[in-house]
Amino acid sequence: MAEVVREPIRAEAAGALRILHLEGQVTVASARRLLEVARRLGKDGREVSVRCEHLTHIDCAGVQVLLALHETLRGQGARLRLQNLPESVQQTLRVAGLADAW
Repeated sequence: MAEVVREPIRAEAAGALRILHLEGQVTVASARRLLEVARRLGKDGREVSVRCEHLTHIDCAGVQVLLALHETLRGQGARLRLQNLPESVQQTLRVAGLADAW
């Protein structure tokens, strides 16, 4: 049986809500993919929920993309919500001074 490999950065629609799934490590190496997905999500002007339960690490490039998406959505009257943040990711946001940004 073939193993199913899931995309570590992917988006889906659930009614009016848009869900962004982040898994594994989101680093400068994957920032381009995250930026592409974020741009599509930002065009909708709908609330985005970022599911992070399988995220193990995010670097400053990933945080910058999420922050830009947050600002884009806020300008359209929508919001970005980070959910199920692992402690390691919360620590990264605290160090960056962004723990309360979302």
